[in-house]
Amino acid sequence: MCRPAVTYVGNVRYSVAMSSDEAEAYSAQIADHLRVMQITKHVSQQRLADAAGVHRSTVSEWLNNHTPITASALYDLCGPLGTTPEEVFSAVRKSMRATD
Repeated sequence: MCRPAVTYVGNVRYSVAMSSDEAEAYSAQIADHLRVMQITKHVSQQRLADAAGVHRSTVSEWLNNHTPITASALYDLCGPLGTTPEEVFSAVRKSMRATD
């Protein structure tokens, strides 16, 4: 069953119709992309936690795809990583198309 997934990042509204399996795969790709950026840019999980106003273990759960990343948390994490949510979404879409 496809349901539209709607989220807001800043003032930008994102709406995508996807199945729950597709949504899980998309969430996993976002977590993977952020984790790779965190490692390659040498940004500590503590720095990301401070930016998002959460405990470091919460960031670990997000980056290991144990807990979904909220839109507001994604926005907060992007600053220290030198990216934007839009760039993350674009990279994930490209990655997912390449594996189709």
